[in-house]
Amino acid sequence: MAPSTYLSFFIIISMIFICHALSPTPSPKLYERICKESGQKDFEQRCLKLIEAYPQITLIEDYLTFCRSFLKIVAIEKAVKSQQQVKEIMNKYPSSQPIKECGDDYNTVVIEVQGALREDPEMISMAVNYASDALDMCERSLADEKIVNTSSIVALNHDMKLYTNIVVIAGAPVAQWIERPFPKRKVVGSTPTWRVSFFAQNALLFFFLKEKCILNDQLINSSF
Repeated sequence: MAPSTYLSFFIIISMIFICHALSPTPSPKLYERICKESGQKDFEQRCLKLIEAYPQITLIEDYLTFCRSFLKIVAIEKAVKSQQQVKEIMNKYPSSQPIKECGDDYNTVVIEVQGALREDPEMISMAVNYASDALDMCERSLADEKIVNTSSIVALNHDMKLYTNIVVIAGAPVAQWIERPFPKRKVVGSTPTWRVSFFAQNALLFFFLKEKCILNDQLINSSF
């Protein structure tokens, strides 16, 4: 093989490697970043599997739209269905106080998840946090149940915690973007502008008050 052939072959191989190295790596989509945010592999895998079942959600590129869409398409429906299942178990075991308490907790879950959709953007995460707290209360109640098998409710709680955690994670950046520190008065040099404005607006009033005091003193002195 001629040297020129070797050189051409080497150049082609080099160009292939260079092109591969320079090709841009696709950045992860929003839902992938949300699923990865917790840092827990199990959560990430469950999160990805859940969201990828809803192609319309995988295309969303901003956090607020993601939160509202996930609530509307996934979380609210799942919460209502879970509530109904808990009610059925509660009707089956009416004497179980822990299951009854779980039924009350699921009422709270549904109220908070539905309410989150109507909340101001910065309050979405907080509302869903209340739902997550209700699930924790249900878990604590079930720990006191020693007779009835509550594994089905435990499984519901496990799934609902996934839904609420996804919204809480996605809602955190929304709240951070909207929150703003209280504006400070602008300072120019060593004299704050609000002081300049204050004295400028009230200088005339100070002048009249001073003149009135002088006039009063003159009237008092003239009377003696």
